[in-house]
Amino acid sequence: MKCLIVDDNPLASLTLKQLASQVNSISITAEFTNALDAYDFLTKNKVDLLFLDIEMPGMTGLELVKSLAKKPIIIFTSSQKKYAAEAFELSVADYLIKPY
Repeated sequence: MKCLIVDDNPLASLTLKQLASQVNSISITAEFTNALDAYDFLTKNKVDLLFLDIEMPGMTGLELVKSLAKKPIIIFTSSQKKYAAEAFELSVADYLIKPY
């Protein structure tokens, strides 16, 4: 399963990468610190699973999901509980609260 991590917090990205590496079927394809670069990547590459932060400069994770024509399995990551209802309206698989 090809996985993409998008988070502007280096420690959160590292933690996700370490956790995902413990699952044999998950392969980290790429990591980005902002949603704009992730959008460019996702329009050109197939990804099965997306770990996505919500609050990022430029474009939020919510905006990224809304802009994708074809969506992978999405797990939002955030330190804020207030986005959970809106996230699940976008049919995401899960919503993880930081710190993990």
